[in-house]
Amino acid sequence: MLVEDLARVIMRDVSSLVRQAMVFELRRSKFLPKDIANKIARDMEDVAVPFMEATEIFSNRELAKLIPVIAEQTRISIARRPSVSEDVSMALVKIAGEKAVTHLIRNPGAKLSENAFSTILDRFNSRTRMMNQLSSRIDLPLIIVERLVDVVSSEYRVVLAKHYDISTIDVRKSSDRAKSISFGKFLKTTDVARIRSYVRDLKSAGELKPQLIMNMTRESSLRFFRIAMSELLNIPLENASELLDKGGDAGLEKLLRRALFPSIIIKPMTEIITSLQAQSHKAA
Repeated sequence: MLVEDLARVIMRDVSSLVRQAMVFELRRSKFLPKDIANKIARDMEDVAVPFMEATEIFSNRELAKLIPVIAEQTRISIARRPSVSEDVSMALVKIAGEKAVTHLIRNPGAKLSENAFSTILDRFNSRTRMMNQLSSRIDLPLIIVERLVDVVSSEYRVVLAKHYDISTIDVRKSSDRAKSISFGKFLKTTDVARIRSYVRDLKSAGELKPQLIMNMTRESSLRFFRIAMSELLNIPLENASELLDKGGDAGLEKLLRRALFPSIIIKPMTEIITSLQAQSHKAA
């Protein structure tokens, strides 16, 4: 019997046991008509789950569109797939239950965007066990690490500290000074793209303020300051770097005033930058 002929039998009113057997044989078929694949996805769990764990008939966009209309157990089967795209993960974290999202978190083949991580925290931040498992991932954006520190157990704060090389102090409840110490060491060694992402997160959250910038710069490096100025002033990083490196104290003061730094911070900020530049030149 041809694949399509076999598949069409499923469209008829046959018993669930017959459907299970047929679908199991079809789960890896690349020639299954899409309308039948959609019907299988919406079928009872015993039929849909083995199929959705293995089938490659759907594109990532199609899988994401199926999430709202399939059973919860079927969502779990998708969360357990060897590879889960960001689009599918986002669809799951928006509406799937705790068990499905937990499987997604524990799946190393699942790609989650910063928005997906944030949605998980918004929905499940009171589920300490789940938050502990989330903290074990090694692909967390820094802004998510900060939020996690508040909601994981003390044991898993150690896990976060190990993965992200930060202090185990409660960052959210600490002062800007403590926050800068916690993340300063990490920012010294991470790449520009990740620092920029972190700075943008701070800016979006309304936390990229002069005092925090000064503390972060003191504890990390000139890279953080350059990127922070670039984002605050909406200028290319190269321009911010040139003003800092070639403008002297006057150029630095101009940069800080454009970024609306209060006068009381400009002098200590200048001293920090001058000290870091001297250390950089000495190291070179």
